[in-house]
Parts: sequence; C-alpha cells; structure tokens
Amino acid sequence: MLRSLVGSEMCIRDSPSGRLLYTTCCQDLIDSVIGGHNGAVLAYGQTCTGKTHTMGILDPITKGSDRLSSQDGHRGIIPRALEQLFGTLEQAGGQAWVIQISFLQIYMNKVQDLLSQTGEDLEVRETEDRTGFYVSNLRSERVHTLLQAVETVNLGLRNRIMIPTLLNSTSSRSHTILSLNLSQAGVTESKLVFVDLAGSERVKRNRSTGTQLEEARFINGSLAALGNVTFALSDPSASYVPFRDSKLTKILKDSLGNNSNTLLIATVSPCLPNMSETLSTITFAQRCLDVVTRDAAAEDRKGRQQRQEATTMVEYQQLVADLESQIEKLKLSNNSGPRHKSGGKRGVSDPELQAVLREMLVLRDSLGGSRNEGLEPQSVLSQMRDVVHQCQQLWIQHEQRADQSALRHKQQLDSWTELFGNMLSTNAELRGHGPPNSLNTNPNPHPN
Repeated sequence: MLRSLVGSEMCIRDSPSGRLLYTTCCQDLIDSVIGGHNGAVLAYGQTCTGKTHTMGILDPITKGSDRLSSQDGHRGIIPRALEQLFGTLEQAGGQAWVIQISFLQIYMNKVQDLLSQTGEDLEVRETEDRTGFYVSNLRSERVHTLLQAVETVNLGLRNRIMIPTLLNSTSSRSHTILSLNLSQAGVTESKLVFVDLAGSERVKRNRSTGTQLEEARFINGSLAALGNVTFALSDPSASYVPFRDSKLTKILKDSLGNNSNTLLIATVSPCLPNMSETLSTITFAQRCLDVVTRDAAAEDRKGRQQRQEATTMVEYQQLVADLESQIEKLKLSNNSGPRHKSGGKRGVSDPELQAVLREMLVLRDSLGGSRNEGLEPQSVLSQMRDVVHQCQQLWIQHEQRADQSALRHKQQLDSWTELFGNMLSTNAELRGHGPPNSLNTNPNPHPN
C-alpha cells in the first residue's frame, strides 16, 4: 500500500537531523528490499515545503572515511538508506550482491539521464510483455561500496536543474528518480526507488513568466496525471488506470500500482496563505492510502515453491520407478539364475547386493508412510538417490564379476580343448601315423 510499513498514516514534526522520520517509516522498508521486495519512497507536496531537504539531496552528500556526514547535522532519507543498505549487505558477508544505480530527471516533459552529460531526451518504451515501461538507453552504474554509491548520486545531483523562484531559492524544476537494482547470482531480486517530485505551485503567487511559466505548466500537468492515476487506483470499480497520460506515471507504474512497498511522504506548510495547497496535498495523500498493490515478489516466491514441489514430485516418482526396476531386476536374477549341481538356483550370491536388496525393499515399503509423517521431501529424495545409486553401482560390479567369471570359464574350456587336441596329436605320432588332420578318435586309420 502507499503507506509506511507500520501500517497506518502518521504526522511527524521531525527533528533537524531527520532521524525520527527515517527510523519510523524507512528503516523497515530498506530491510524489506534486501529481503527481496520492491520498495519506493515518494516525496510530494507544494514547492518550498522541504521535499528535497527531507530526501537528503538538497546539497551533494558529504562523506567521511567510512560514514556519511553533513555540515549542518542533517542526513536525509537517501544518505541514511544508502548507509543502511551497504552496511547490511556487508554484514551478511559471502553473498555476491550486485547493485546498479540509475538517476534521471523529467524536465519539461523530457526524460534526461543525470549520469550522462549529453542532456539527451530519452524515450519511455513499453516492455515486450506490455505490462510496464522502461527508459531506453538509460545509463546504469555498478557500485561496490557506499562511497562509490555516494559519488554516483552526487554526479547526478550536479546535473539536475534547480532554479530560484519567488517562493523558493532552491526550487527543483524537475522530477528526479533515483533507482537501485539489487541482484544476486545474476537474477534481479529487488528494486529501490527514490522519487523527489517537483513542487506544485500556483502561477499567480509565484509570478512565473517565460521559462519558469513553461516549467510550472509541465510540473502541474504531470502531477495532475499522477493524481488521476492514484484516483483510479483507489477506486475498486475503475476499469482503466491512465498510466499512459504522462512520462512520470509510466515510469512510476511499478511503484504505484503493481509490485512495491511504497512510502509517500507528503510535505505541507503551516502558513495560512498555503492552506489550499496543504489541503490538496493531504487529499492526495489520503487517496494514496486507499491504493492496494499486490506483492509480486511474494507471489513469485510462492510460484517458485509450487514449481519446486511439482519438480520434486516428478523426481520422487521417477526414483520410485527406478527403485522398483532395481528390485525387479534383483528378483529376476534370483528366480532365473543358473542351477547348481544340486538342482537349486544360483541367483545373486553377492552378500552386499543381497543386503542392498533388503534395504531397498524396506525403503520402498516405508516411503509412503515417511511422506505422510511430514518428513521433508528433499530428505526422502536424498535417501532414495543414495540407495538407488548404491544398488546401481553394486549391480554393475556384480555384472562385471559375472562377465569376468564367464570369460574365465571360456578361457578354461578353450585351454582344455587345446590340451586335448595336443594329447591326440602326440598319441598319433607315437603310433607312427603322423599328426592327424583333425580330432579323430577312431583307432583304425584305414576304413573298410
């Protein structure tokens, strides 16, 4: 939902350091991202109400030797989140995490890469499965440490557009979106998005003209589109959500209506002249609280678990078939083996193989009961694999020994045949008839 993970809305008059807001609303969100869920933090409100200051990117992030710092003692959400993220991953140890950072701004309806100096207007394209949108040719920087991440963010901050206005000397004239993609083992696991929305403003009060008037028109237009999207998402009877109405809503689709734990920070002014804007901001925030998103990460995990269970069952059935095949082979060998001189059947005389046969019969009879007793399927499969493999190896050894025995018997028979022929040949030579041309046992060399 579009709320903090504590489960309800709240009003915070934060301390100058920003610690209360972060620990109350953001800390659990970052933990959930590390755990595989998508997360997003949006700052929304009238111009000059502290959105960029709250996000911690009003000025470039300063850094000490190993921790982030700030000259005025304030560390906003983004610096604290980066510190928590890299600190937690470092403590995990032994896990090869890959973190990719992208940073863009939407200025006068143009999507610009803040990590690039070109200022090129990038296109927002639809994904192949038509379920979302992405920014084409957006640069993504891989970072390994906290300081590398800070340097990347600061690079983007130097390229963003901030112009003083009548109401705000450090007014953000663009929507900025900072994205961190976390992946492990080459598979994307989660995404963390920070959105600093440009402030809504009344043209009359701000006395905007020229370029600033055009900027205000685009800012207010995209925020109006965002309001329409949240209104549709909060209405269960709505059949259409107008994500396509602006580039901002296209890019934020996953964070708003699809798959994300999203925190909305609504900043307001206590001044009486700003009452109408304050009410508008609170109305937008209240509407966002009615938006319910599905947890696709949890659904994916459930789907993977179901697929794994199905695969386990297929493997279980295959191993049962192999087990039955090995048992039948051993039984056939016992029932159809060559007979002894006493008239009995020789069968499988290998004690090891006989022991494995008994073990396999016991395992087969107990498997059904073991699964019903709640044992782990993987444990049952592992036991089956071991026994089937042991039987296969012993059976191969048994057949090899049988083949070697048959070969020895044949060699002995050939040796006896050769010896008997030599004896006949020697006997014929002693009688003076020369060596026979064939094995002839007739004592009379001349037929009648």
